[in-house]
Amino acid sequence: MNFYKTVFGGEFAYLGRYSQKPGDIPEEYKNRILHIALDFPGGSLYASDAEPGTLALLDPALSGIWLSMEFSQADELDRCYRKLSEKGTIVGPLQDTFWGDRFAKVRDKYGFGWMLIRQKRV
Repeated sequence: MNFYKTVFGGEFAYLGRYSQKPGDIPEEYKNRILHIALDFPGGSLYASDAEPGTLALLDPALSGIWLSMEFSQADELDRCYRKLSEKGTIVGPLQDTFWGDRFAKVRDKYGFGWMLIRQKRV
């Protein structure tokens, strides 16, 4: 999440760990993130670590996960595109399209896919 803070800016509004959750939590999970909120200009990003016992269900390559972000300002989209592309993979280069003002697909250095768009508003 610290990486995404450098991409989107903003501040962490909340950080809760599994150690704060009632019930029997395995020791190796107690410091993992139960819920984190990153509030940035124009939006928020929420995340959590997988719950105990669910890691085996996850795709290690994260190949099927794509997150979409819509931007009101093209320069902000361009900035986030550059940051997410660092040490990542450009899947669809940043370009103007027939259906939107700007669009790009990037897989970041952690394997998460991002679709970045600034649509024309009529």
